Amino acid sequence: MIETVEIHPIPGTAYLCVLSRMEIDGKTGYVGDVYSGSQSVTSTSSTSEQTVRAWLNAEWRKRKASRGVVIEANRMYIVEYAGETTIYRTIESKTSGHIYGKRLDGSEWTYAPGAIRDIREHGRRMTIDEAAQMSRELTFCIRCGAHLTNPESIARGIGPVCSQYI
Repeated sequence: MIETVEIHPIPGTAYLCVLSRMEIDGKTGYVGDVYSGSQSVTSTSSTSEQTVRAWLNAEWRKRKASRGVVIEANRMYIVEYAGETTIYRTIESKTSGHIYGKRLDGSEWTYAPGAIRDIREHGRRMTIDEAAQMSRELTFCIRCGAHLTNPESIARGIGPVCSQYI
């Protein structure tokens, strides 16, 4: 079933975006189509295309935010659910650009199917203080797994590069 739910003018262009809700096998998703007049837009100037993409990306981020935590690549998340705490690191796929998650198992990061769903529904971003505390307890950088050798990094609990990505 496809149902048109919203029509938006895209600022700075002569285009309209039609957002439709789709339901397939009990799962609901949204699809955005861009139109100029009554014609679907398949190729536009690069400037207009960038404007359209930026607008669509902003809309998708708003929708994801309304469903829970906004997931960003190269960040750390804590999921506390059913009495268990799980640490996740998000990574952007080099081939598809999609974000996936790895779970901290002991001292290694392992691929975790369903991590993004778990983070979105029950997670929150890890603070720099939480990451530093865990790194000190585990004696390695919680983000990259490197053994901390620099005295400042040991005291801080995290290296200068990884602290940017928490």
